[in-house]
Amino acid sequence: MPDPVGGGSDVELVFNCFERTIGTITRSTVLEDLALAHGHRFARRTLLVNNVDEPERWKRDLDRLVERGMVDRWLFVADALPRALALTGLSPRHLRPREHWSDFALVAVTLPGPSMVCYCDPEITMPVPGDWITPAVELMRHDHRVAVANPRWTPTRAPEEKADERSGEFLLGYGFTDHIFLVRRSELSRPVYRSLVPMALRSPASLRYPTALDSGIFEMRVDAYMRTHRRLRATHCTIQYDHAPPMGSNYQPRTMAHKLRRLRNHAVVKLLVEARFSAPRLRVRGLMGEVTSPAMLSAEDRSA
Repeated sequence: MPDPVGGGSDVELVFNCFERTIGTITRSTVLEDLALAHGHRFARRTLLVNNVDEPERWKRDLDRLVERGMVDRWLFVADALPRALALTGLSPRHLRPREHWSDFALVAVTLPGPSMVCYCDPEITMPVPGDWITPAVELMRHDHRVAVANPRWTPTRAPEEKADERSGEFLLGYGFTDHIFLVRRSELSRPVYRSLVPMALRSPASLRYPTALDSGIFEMRVDAYMRTHRRLRATHCTIQYDHAPPMGSNYQPRTMAHKLRRLRNHAVVKLLVEARFSAPRLRVRGLMGEVTSPAMLSAEDRSA
């Protein structure tokens, strides 16, 4: 059983930036605005800097964020990644070819610090802001089935359709997104990301992630871990976030092997959507709602 959840003030807020976003982040109040939108007093706010072309040229701008109180500290992902890999039992080859889809999150959950971490993609917005973290911490303290929590990602009924049950302000079910999540560090700073059993057999439902054609990225590995160990995700019923479609993301297969793998994944997901499996690793829908066709699942809903 994971360590008990810490108090409400024992939560670290972590952001990540990279070449496309670092300019906006260092020259605006987006980090402060997002921290305020959560309505929660964080023990610490950290900015991770990842995959920038000339890291040295940004140091002064990053230091100014600390001076202005936007964050408490910043650090390069590359500097902290070796420790993160050692703790999680992964190596650089496990992250390829989409290493920057995983390295920042592994660093976020393995950094020394508060017992809980809330990772927040700085490109999200919160049209319905509010403190979802305090009630989530309370829920996780009393319901040890719950491993992670997040706001709802859409005003439609997609979160309800993915949920198994409702508990107060939250919908409980399976799934994981790296857009925004709250987790005990003790849960994900361990070697839970790989297995001798291939993903397609261990957790077929995790093949719904578009990147499954060529990578086992962080959110896909966490989803598989949670499903095989029956660890639940709590989604707030009313507090919502939005995330713009990814810019320049390419889910197209580059090799014949990738094409065949994508065809296999689509066939597996179609079967799982249409079947009535009860095991979490074999279903992509929740017990509260019905999704009758994979076409009804948007790209974001598939990976949420």
